[in-house]
Amino acid sequence: MCFTPAISLATAITEWVLALILITSFRKSKLTPYFSIILLLLGIYQFTEFMLCFSANLIWVRVGFIAYSFLPVLGLHATLFYLNKRKNFTLLYAIPIVYSFLALLTPNFVLSGTCMRLFVSVKTILSNNPLLALPYMLYYIIFITIAFIYLVREYLKVKDKTRKKVSFFIALGIFCMTLPTFIVLQIFPIFNVNLPSVLCHFALLLAILFFIAASLDSRQTRK
Repeated sequence: MCFTPAISLATAITEWVLALILITSFRKSKLTPYFSIILLLLGIYQFTEFMLCFSANLIWVRVGFIAYSFLPVLGLHATLFYLNKRKNFTLLYAIPIVYSFLALLTPNFVLSGTCMRLFVSVKTILSNNPLLALPYMLYYIIFITIAFIYLVREYLKVKDKTRKKVSFFIALGIFCMTLPTFIVLQIFPIFNVNLPSVLCHFALLLAILFFIAASLDSRQTRK
């Protein structure tokens, strides 16, 4: 048994508890619906890592892929909604929905899944198909980058102290999850781990910072 199952299960439970507290205690924050779903999906992904290591059933790779596929769009949607850029966001969800159907309907979607000492290493058809992998990676990078830029701009120009803090904590959460991820992938390529596995190991900090942001926004809404 590797370390991954215990870490993943503990992280999943923590993220689910934070999501439950958000829903029950900070309902007045307009960030709560988005952040609670993000925390729920992060927990689901961590749980799929636990179940993959525990059962060796590759069905959990599909479930995990679908869970983390919706993270960038939810993060961007939450950012735009918080900044009052309320347009029709339906098309934003097209990419994760298409890739989710791909994961569900393609018989050989999962090529392998291995529980390593600290990470889970999986291979899907995206691993061997640049035409499928490139749009997916661009989706992840572009959506996260856009959200981060909007939040930094909001932090720099807004005068309200609470909104400034909320923007700061959300941007910091995105930064603290993504930067360490890419550092690990660049420094330790020998581990042969996929981006989502590393990304979600740093996601607990993101969850805590999102939790703080929603709590601050909820207090401001009550005033």
